[in-house]
Amino acid sequence: MVLHQVFDTMLSFAARVLGGEMPDDDVTTQWAFEQIYSFVVPNVREECLIPSASAIT
Repeated sequence: MVLHQVFDTMLSFAARVLGGEMPDDDVTTQWAFEQIYSFVVPNVREECLIPSASAIT
C-alpha cells in the first residue's frame, strides 16, 4: 500500500511537470520528497529511522 502511494505520488508530480503545470526545479523536487516522506515515515519502524549506537561504530 505504501509503495503504491510512493509510485502514485512520483507519477503525479512527473505528469504535472511534463504537462507544464509545475517547473522542473529543485523546489518541485523538494516538495515531492516532502510529500513522500510525510506518508512513508509513519509506516516505518522507529528503530529503522534512528541508527543505534552499535551501528555507528
